Amino acid sequence: MVKPQREQTDKIILENQIIQMRNSMVEMERLYDDIRSVKHDIRSVKYDMKNNMEVLQNLLQRKYLSGGKEDEEIKKYFEGIHHAVEQLDN
Repeated sequence: MVKPQREQTDKIILENQIIQMRNSMVEMERLYDDIRSVKHDIRSVKYDMKNNMEVLQNLLQRKYLSGGKEDEEIKKYFEGIHHAVEQLDN
């Protein structure tokens, strides 16, 4: 009589463990999907930033062809930002 109760109890415990494992797997998959989404968003922002930097550099080159000291400082500033965005690839 005790043995069947013990087997039933063990069965219930195992079923609960399986349910918990399945729930954990579902949660891990959801977290993985969230991480993939964030990575995609970061790539999109990085692409937009790089594009904006290139546009700004081109505008500076067209507008400030005189090569004055102030113009060079602005140009170096944007080159630094562009370089920092490029480092996001690493």
